[in-house]
Amino acid sequence: MEVWLAVTLCAAAFVVGAAIFGFVMYKMGIEHRKKTAEAQIESAEKEASRIVSEANEKAQATKKTALVEAKDEIFKLKENNEKEIQKLKSV
Repeated sequence: MEVWLAVTLCAAAFVVGAAIFGFVMYKMGIEHRKKTAEAQIESAEKEASRIVSEANEKAQATKKTALVEAKDEIFKLKENNEKEIQKLKSV
């Protein structure tokens, strides 16, 4: 009967050890997934920030281009009006 007791104790120790190992691995898996998800979120936030910054820069460049074109158009219209006025005065 002592052999049976030894075998039972070994089996019980194995089961308890396996349960503890499983629990520890489960907790480590949760921690790993949490860290991975946080890293992905951080990466996505950085990418979103970069995209917004790039869009703002493009918007500013487009705004400047539009202003230059508008000023150029105003200058041309003013010049044409002055020519018309000179033409009307000379007639």
